[in-house]
Amino acid sequence: MSQHALEILDSVQTIRVMVCEDAEEQLSKMVEAVYEVAKRNKWDVIVEAYSEPQTLLAEIKTRKEVNGISDGIDIVLADIRMPDMDGITLGRKLRCDLPNVYLIFTTAYAEYAIQGYETQAFRYLLKPVASDKLEQIMRDIFRIESKNKSLLIKNTDGEYITALHDIIYLSAEDKYVIIHTAAQQWLSRISLQEYESVLLPYGFYRIHRKFLVNMMHHKSLQNGKIFMSDGSILLISRRKEPSYRQQLYDMLEGRLIR
Repeated sequence: MSQHALEILDSVQTIRVMVCEDAEEQLSKMVEAVYEVAKRNKWDVIVEAYSEPQTLLAEIKTRKEVNGISDGIDIVLADIRMPDMDGITLGRKLRCDLPNVYLIFTTAYAEYAIQGYETQAFRYLLKPVASDKLEQIMRDIFRIESKNKSLLIKNTDGEYITALHDIIYLSAEDKYVIIHTAAQQWLSRISLQEYESVLLPYGFYRIHRKFLVNMMHHKSLQNGKIFMSDGSILLISRRKEPSYRQQLYDMLEGRLIR
């Protein structure tokens, strides 16, 4: 590791995405989409493909008997309507062996999506699945999982560790970046761009060339200004505002559903 470096601590060891779809072509496309999203975000994932829900359930049960409860992120992308087992039944059975699984239903018909909430489905995707929608859902999962993670900052003057959820925002000041928390401020020589690349999957958004904010600390947005939980008022770039609003809406929607 270089003199100036960033590292996320306590990151999950395994991200396992299990895709269950009875149509072979759809299954292949879904697996490919997951790999594409993971590659863009530099996520290490294990992707498994299942054409029958019974095979998926049997594999999960066997894995639990051998390894116990999973300590990674388990994501299941499943068609809500399959010939041998509907999504509701699959979801209920999944919860028995993977109580913390992120269950995402895919469907060609929006009216079926509401059924997924009976099994605490995290979200649903309409077919054909759009890559950007899948990517947003996976980012939402990372935001939730980031609650217990910390950021290790290595500078020439020492090492610092701060919890991700404690960071309110980061600001670029001359040759430095200031990390703002409710309790204190950290000074870093690492560029804001590098912070952005590391923190993007965990609910942080670059609202301005000078500011990177933790959206979990967002209070309100008025007249081109963002009001943060510590009382700070930050300018948001006009061209960034529409995208930020959408990201914020997607994040809040995910929290409500979860």
